[in-house]
Amino acid sequence: MIKNCLMVVIVITLTGCANLQSTSTQLSVAFKIGESIPSKELTERTVLGSEQKVYLHNEAVLTNAHIASAKVTKSVVADRPGILIVFTKEGRATFAKVTRENINKPLAIIVGNELICAPIIRSEITGGEASITGSFTEEEANRIAKKIMGK
Repeated sequence: MIKNCLMVVIVITLTGCANLQSTSTQLSVAFKIGESIPSKELTERTVLGSEQKVYLHNEAVLTNAHIASAKVTKSVVADRPGILIVFTKEGRATFAKVTRENINKPLAIIVGNELICAPIIRSEITGGEASITGSFTEEEANRIAKKIMGK
């Protein structure tokens, strides 16, 4: 759900959270611009838990370096634990620029090595937050939030 208001939230729904188990200290997060038509310089990926194909540019436009914090909250979609990601000042500006310049393109969101979703950018998003929700326990949400922050 994407809203244009003072506080913009992107909701990323995770399924199969067991796939996000990681032994590394930090769980990587990457936002990449996608295309709906393949070409040889793009990498084909499938959204986790679906048959949706997206063709990704190699360079991430946002990464963990653009994340100021990640913490467990109640989901905005269901009464479940969620993870609120707040971008840094640079991340917020980058996110606004990326969404402004890539209207009608998919924005692939990769957590760990899993392509979680690829919503289509419909307008510039300036709120600077992302909320990850899914069917995971509070313990799993805490683990994921801590790993995003490298703890």
